[in-house]
Amino acid sequence: MWEDVVVTVALCNCNLGTITVLLGAHNVEIGELGRQEVWVHHRILHPEFNETDEKDLMLLQLRDEANLTPTVGTIPLPR
Repeated sequence: MWEDVVVTVALCNCNLGTITVLLGAHNVEIGELGRQEVWVHHRILHPEFNETDEKDLMLLQLRDEANLTPTVGTIPLPR
């Protein structure tokens, strides 16, 4: 359903170039079993983002859908 979208904080957007997302990783220093690295296709900042705790959200649309596994899943969000 939403296997190609990641929710993160917008403050992470500070002048980033091309980025990837690590999914299913608990330690980025080691290559864990089940870890997925996916390129980000598009970033969508909250339209009212203002560098405070409020509305500090950004959606990352992934280039490819994530593989849903025991370590990578989706969560329901309110509309």
